[in-house]
Amino acid sequence: MQNHNIDIEFLDSDEESKNIQIKQQCTQYEDIPTPNIFGIVIINQYSNKVQHHISRRDVITALEHIVIKILKGSMKQIRPIDVKIEPILSTSVKKACCILQVGENIIQQLKEYQMPLQFSDKDPKKGLIVIYEFKFFGFNEFNQCDLLSNGKFVKEFSVIKPYKETQRFTSIILCINKIDLQIYAIKKVRLMGEFTWQRLFYNQITQIREVKAMLRLQHPNVIRLYSWWIEKEINQRNQQCFYLYLQQEYDSYLGCNDLLQFSVKYLLNASVQFKRKIIQSLINQLISGLEYIHGQGFFHRDLKLENVLVTRDNAGDVSLRICDFDWSKTHLNDDGQNNNWLLLSKDYGIVELNNGIQEKGIVYDAREELFQVGIIILDLCDPSLTKEQRILIQMNAKNNQFRPHIQQDYQPELQIISALLRKEYKSVKELRISPLYNKYIQM
Repeated sequence: MQNHNIDIEFLDSDEESKNIQIKQQCTQYEDIPTPNIFGIVIINQYSNKVQHHISRRDVITALEHIVIKILKGSMKQIRPIDVKIEPILSTSVKKACCILQVGENIIQQLKEYQMPLQFSDKDPKKGLIVIYEFKFFGFNEFNQCDLLSNGKFVKEFSVIKPYKETQRFTSIILCINKIDLQIYAIKKVRLMGEFTWQRLFYNQITQIREVKAMLRLQHPNVIRLYSWWIEKEINQRNQQCFYLYLQQEYDSYLGCNDLLQFSVKYLLNASVQFKRKIIQSLINQLISGLEYIHGQGFFHRDLKLENVLVTRDNAGDVSLRICDFDWSKTHLNDDGQNNNWLLLSKDYGIVELNNGIQEKGIVYDAREELFQVGIIILDLCDPSLTKEQRILIQMNAKNNQFRPHIQQDYQPELQIISALLRKEYKSVKELRISPLYNKYIQM
């Protein structure tokens, strides 16, 4: 098989002029071309010196080369928003999914196209080689496919109990799978609006964000997602509703599902020495899971006791799982650059900034996530409080004001809590290797 070798200059996506141009193109919905081809690109990078972040522009350049230079066809302009770059699950290889409009005369040639293209950076010192493997499909193969799995839940699962009700049209149901006889926690989320392939492609369904996050995460301290699907149901008002189902692992520790329940039942009346040993183990696991999540390009954005599940490990000790990625957001864009456009807005819950505030440069980074870890440690030290009392205590903690018995009995914990609330550590790794943290864990 013969390779087509061309040289392109890999475009840096962080230049202000290019970002402005991309934003303008993304808002020109009246110029959206009617797609007739859906493309998949597997991006293999080889270099001994540099790992370059492939941008959407690079993928567009490759597509234009195939359509115009190789096949001598015509193609309307591809908008950056029509190209999605994500890692392939469980590998370091990336893929790009794209939709495009081409001349009718080359549609069949594209669908039969099997020749990889080899690209190299114009800077020979980098020694970078990128091989793009393309596969094209007719757009209708994706646009008209049946995305629904109606009846799957009833056919494959029997309900044990709905053990948790949450906000945002969400419920969690404890079920047993009729096939493998394993118990799972099924999370059922109502989707807002119509469920279509186009909305899915353009990331217009916010609840799918959790699915994308969890599918990429494989860690002993992060909840495991086994499967997910969409079903359409008719409610009592004869309205058509779409629901997202997530088949997750079931976690429980002697009747407790989350860290809030565990702290009230097992830490409330325990001695300070016993609580410290448990807290040391829990925080060490939380830091391990959080460092992994950040390493995978995500911020959780909603860390709290209720979003940390507890279970038992093989030795019978308490083990935790970070869950509920409803608010999760990648801090890397498609070009591999940091997105500095998120903000922790209140004690419980995080929101994205609107366009006006974005321009002021307010950022959400790992320090905000570690701030929430500090609040979790504080809550574990004093699990007797109601939710309203916890919020008040947390507000006082920001000003270094703590309850007298906390100041008296939990000085080692307070040192870490105060450092996290002051946002002294720029990353989870920086906290993990710090003398303060290691001294506490080894007490």
